[in-house]
Amino acid sequence: MKITINADDFGISRTVNSAICKCFQEKIIDRTTLMVNMPYTDEAVELARQNGFFDKVGLHFNIIEGLPLSKLCESTLLCDGDGYFTGSFHRNQMMRLWICKRMKKALIAEAEAQIEKYIAYGFQLMHIDSHQHVHTDLSVYKAIKPLLIKYGFKSIRVSRNIPHTEIHALKRLYKSYLNNSIQNLMYLAGDRIRTKEYMGSLEDFRKSSKEKYNDGNYEIMIHPTLTDKGMLTDNFSKIDIREHLKKDTIANYICATYYLYPRESDNERTYFESVRNRRCNYEDTAY
Repeated sequence: MKITINADDFGISRTVNSAICKCFQEKIIDRTTLMVNMPYTDEAVELARQNGFFDKVGLHFNIIEGLPLSKLCESTLLCDGDGYFTGSFHRNQMMRLWICKRMKKALIAEAEAQIEKYIAYGFQLMHIDSHQHVHTDLSVYKAIKPLLIKYGFKSIRVSRNIPHTEIHALKRLYKSYLNNSIQNLMYLAGDRIRTKEYMGSLEDFRKSSKEKYNDGNYEIMIHPTLTDKGMLTDNFSKIDIREHLKKDTIANYICATYYLYPRESDNERTYFESVRNRRCNYEDTAY
């Protein structure tokens, strides 16, 4: 089993930026993904440079909030009268599957603008995911797929697919189709684009430890923030990140994946801690 822990929403606020820096300093996370259209994006970029994780920053594609980088978006349903993203696209089930040519053109223009800004900062990780998982909406994925090949992306997040038992049959079928399409990008891109087999939140990962089939490569997604008292918590689940992502805890989750209960002996604990420490090699883009 190989685990990569990604912190989403880098650049969305000063508090989140600080929280993600602390996560890197304490070696809690492996990488983060940057929102390039937010007020605190430039601050995030500088923090990455100053704190030694510039090579571990991917792109967090965003058409949910903030101002678009492309003027084409402003005259579509993606934005309100003031030109800000409304997030309404993500709440419209039909648009998640199909969009008109005009909307598709605007979406492609925005994706390209965000990709080019990410590259202009000098980032080379070339990993992509998205705010509120919009890249896993079929209409969005089909629109941006050629750009992923054009700009040489090396990895992309799959749609959340754990725990298997909590995803109903129709959604499971959709996710399976989409994830197969995403994973087939490696063949279209000459074996260059990689994915994880499984993706979910920390809570998803904990639940999936009870499902015997889940042996493979995982991405755990977290959303770090800081409380008034300086505690690192997840912005959605409100869990204590330090407590739940420390090595012993992850080691026990991995034990549970194979044996359905945590092992206590020193030898077994040492072994599973070593499994937790198997990080992605960003230099050779192993994913």
